[in-house]
Amino acid sequence: MNYSTVLRKKSFSGQKHNQAINLLVYGCEIQKIASGNKFEKLFIYLSHEISYHLVYIINQYTNYIDLRKIRFITDDIRDTKKFTDDKSVLLQIFVNEECWYLKFANQTLKELWWQGLQYFYTKAKEDLKEKLQIQLMAWEIFTKFDEDRDGFLNKEEQQVFLNWIKFVYPDKNLIETKCIQSSFQNKLEYKQFEEIIKLLYEQSILINLNKMYLNSENLLTEQDFKKFINTAQRKQQTDGFFGFPMTADKFYDFLFSQQNSIFEIGNSDEMTKPLSHYYINSSHNTYLTKDQLSGDSSVGQYVIALLNGCRCFELDCWDSYFDKNPVIYHGFTLTSKILFEDVIMALEKFGFMFSSYPIILSLELHCNIDQQEVLGQIMRTQFKDELYIYEQGLTVLPSPEKLKRKFLIKSSGILEESYNLHQNNQVIRKNMMNLENTKLQNTIQLIQIDQDPEPGLIKEIAQKQRINNKALKNLNYENKQKQYMRHDAICDFKMTGDQVDMVIHCSMNVKHHPQFLSCISLFNSPFEFNKKRTIWNISSLSEDKVDQIFKGGKVKEIQNHLNNSLVRIYPSGLRMNSSNFDPMPSFILGAQIIALNFQTKDEPMLINQARFQQNLGCGYVLKPKYLIEGLDDINNFEFQKKLITIQIISCQLFLLNTKNTVNSFVTVKVKGNKMDENGQELQTNIQYNNGLNPQFDSNYSKINFEIKDVDQAIFIFKVFNKQDDNKCTIIGQYAVPYKNMRQGYRAIPLKDENLLVMEYCYIFAQVTIQ
Repeated sequence: MNYSTVLRKKSFSGQKHNQAINLLVYGCEIQKIASGNKFEKLFIYLSHEISYHLVYIINQYTNYIDLRKIRFITDDIRDTKKFTDDKSVLLQIFVNEECWYLKFANQTLKELWWQGLQYFYTKAKEDLKEKLQIQLMAWEIFTKFDEDRDGFLNKEEQQVFLNWIKFVYPDKNLIETKCIQSSFQNKLEYKQFEEIIKLLYEQSILINLNKMYLNSENLLTEQDFKKFINTAQRKQQTDGFFGFPMTADKFYDFLFSQQNSIFEIGNSDEMTKPLSHYYINSSHNTYLTKDQLSGDSSVGQYVIALLNGCRCFELDCWDSYFDKNPVIYHGFTLTSKILFEDVIMALEKFGFMFSSYPIILSLELHCNIDQQEVLGQIMRTQFKDELYIYEQGLTVLPSPEKLKRKFLIKSSGILEESYNLHQNNQVIRKNMMNLENTKLQNTIQLIQIDQDPEPGLIKEIAQKQRINNKALKNLNYENKQKQYMRHDAICDFKMTGDQVDMVIHCSMNVKHHPQFLSCISLFNSPFEFNKKRTIWNISSLSEDKVDQIFKGGKVKEIQNHLNNSLVRIYPSGLRMNSSNFDPMPSFILGAQIIALNFQTKDEPMLINQARFQQNLGCGYVLKPKYLIEGLDDINNFEFQKKLITIQIISCQLFLLNTKNTVNSFVTVKVKGNKMDENGQELQTNIQYNNGLNPQFDSNYSKINFEIKDVDQAIFIFKVFNKQDDNKCTIIGQYAVPYKNMRQGYRAIPLKDENLLVMEYCYIFAQVTIQ
């Protein structure tokens, strides 16, 4: 699902409307940023054949942009390090998951082009509402093979079309015969071609439903349509207005429309519970476009994450060696650097454009004391009243509703090698409340902790010392008693009662600047379940620790602990390729912040997308009741067992660029509580040489799932192509939570390998719930 696909409207002068339209129609030369931050020239114009396509030519190669895929446009460019040019001539366009930077000859040309693009984007949206899906499909196929653009398919063009058909349809001879019969003087015009495409797609889907609901004239009356909705679809009514009697074409269009999707949008969750009662859509290494060794960093990745519903972002902050502007990148690697200030400005500008619920910034700090002061100044200057300052005296965290349009800063430690502190220590601080800018009167209570000379070794804290800010540079703890504590260890570490409120940890010498500390509202601390701590403490655990929790049999204790405490789960450091871990165990544990690599499109990310499609895609999902009530034993919770029957009927595929035979089959499985998975998985029979409208044998396409934990269950559908070498590649995939799954004959919209919605591609299935 694309959480935000609404183009931000900008007002333009009506006097230049015609100029703007002509600029798009006839085209112009623009520069697009390429690898190495260099610009390459492209010529771009509106397609004359498909009105919702922009054609662009780079180095004699022709490609297109589907206007429907443009998600966001802005000229408020925040990638300062990327550009030294005049930013007034730049546009930033988000197309699906890509961020495009376009450079124009002058500002006037940029404004005209933007105005024209906005006009045709809006027009395309309106025009497409009037067309049936089958008509759009037929026109795109026709346009691809009408190479001379004369409005006909001549004999040679028909042959190219038939060469494609042989890869995706088992009966090429039937289609060849239809082409010959429909041609006049060896030319096939569009209207006849459209009928052939309808034959390919519609007939197989409607053949059974026609018998039940369409009359002898192949029409569907309003009464019969209501019967279909009530009996087959298990609904009392359907949204939208339909003209009756409904033709077979329109009935087919309805079956594969958003209105008949398997996903039920549903009601919004209650948003007045404490923050710890919600799953929060969260990203890891948000700034990266690829892997964490050599991938580019980009401010645009934060905007893309926002567009995908993310509400918790990671910022790895490092010193800049050339100026006083801290940078973000994956330290000690070849990843490129972006400015911390650019990211903060982008988040302030766009953070609440798509959701008004709070944003959490997880800062991994490696900055010296001076540049840390800069971090604090930037956040206070940019966020102003939107920066949340934690409240004393609260016993539970505020709700997402109360925290609307607020930024919460989560802090780790800082690095400062130049001061005389004992190496490898951690600092616990108390009562760092209400520090204002550079006011230094407040004192900070510090306790020295050395990090981990022996894994897991823990000694008791004894020594405390009160200091003021002026003494920070001269601190020397070498003669103080120390405590050893393993980073992110699950331990029974004994805190010093009410005297210790906040914990900040890091892996090297630590010192904090009040300007920065005054911005923090969530404080990193070791993970200590069943121990007293403030509501503002947050722990971080690697995915490996979650596995240990399940193996150690402490699941229910930690589930109850996380009812009032926040935890962030992050990927193992061994995932150098930025792959993701399975988030489902962390969901079941009740972890709120499960940080995944948004740039990696794998099954864990598919599951995450399904989870956060819930609650209107706002980035927050209320945890299940049994995780909130604090049960002594989860086995005492009365799960409402459901029996779900899924029958895969067919697929509608649109593989216009395939050059190989497609042998398709479908799989269905459930991810969720272990008691529900049980290795159940459906695999249909293989439909050889059919990548268009494969029909599946009813004897091999039905499965029953018995689900107890319906709050966690997510159903995963995948369409595969079994290639000649017996390797199976994914054609499309989709995941839907049980709680949002509709009954009846439903269309399951497919996403490609990059988790982008595939136009006109669906699984058609019947779902029954008992």
